[in-house]
Amino acid sequence: MGRERVWRAAHEFTSISLGDVAGDPDAEAALAWLQDEYFRQFSEKAREWAEARSRWSVEWREATGASDSMMELTPEELTAMQDEIWEVAQRYRAGAALSRHGAGERRRVHFFVHCFPDLEAGR
Repeated sequence: MGRERVWRAAHEFTSISLGDVAGDPDAEAALAWLQDEYFRQFSEKAREWAEARSRWSVEWREATGASDSMMELTPEELTAMQDEIWEVAQRYRAGAALSRHGAGERRRVHFFVHCFPDLEAGR
């Protein structure tokens, strides 16, 4: 029997853009696999939460959620919007929220952002 190895990611988040790997077919394939893995993990974590949420406090259930929005943006606007969202996320990751809201019932949370064109709307 093999020994169970418990491991932890070396980083709190990963960010790779196509610009980092464009032109390298192997690296582009690896990025595509990683993006597919993000979608899989999001689906899995969302399903797990849906099954477990009734065991959490009303406060936590009210604080969580999912939403979507359709908008018309240029690639530059979408990039700028995502940059702003990540700036806000970084402030919370760095603990800025701690000083404003206190430790309270602090828990690690999953934060996913997925942006892609509406394929039904065409090009």
